[in-house]
Amino acid sequence: MTETNLGRRGFLKLSAGGAAMLSLGASLSVLSGCSSGPKTAADGFLHLRASDLEVLRPWVPVVLSADSRPNGDADIERALVVLDGLLENAGPLARKMLFELYDVMHLGAFRWWATGVWSDPATLTLEQRTAALANWEHIDSTFGRAAFRGLTSPLMSGWYQVPEMALTTGYPGPPKKIVG
Repeated sequence: MTETNLGRRGFLKLSAGGAAMLSLGASLSVLSGCSSGPKTAADGFLHLRASDLEVLRPWVPVVLSADSRPNGDADIERALVVLDGLLENAGPLARKMLFELYDVMHLGAFRWWATGVWSDPATLTLEQRTAALANWEHIDSTFGRAAFRGLTSPLMSGWYQVPEMALTTGYPGPPKKIVG
């Protein structure tokens, strides 16, 4: 075991620095809205919160391929309802991690780091959101790529799970079980 020569003065400096970092982090989370707002599901949803819906709506048409892209607000809402149903079958830890991702996606600094765009995705054109998602997909960070998959995989899985939605992709839908 190695010993450090951390004297009383060094310990106090380290403690003051740590306290300042914690205070800064707490202040940023309050100012950004990460720690505020209801933690209950939005109306008509089992798990997705209103803030999650706000983050996800602009990304749904971009995440799905051009051939299977939702044709309007009703399709986007249906994709979100199906995603919410998938969350019902997910474990509490998986839901917690997704909600943390949705919370951090509210931060302009995270969006800039992941996508190269600071602006709220709802204010961007479809082409700008597509380019931002492409930037995010090729980010040079394991965490960034995991966050990308955390956004895209559940949305795509939900879309392809419903047979009539899957038909828009040319995919015949989930396999049918034949009892023989």
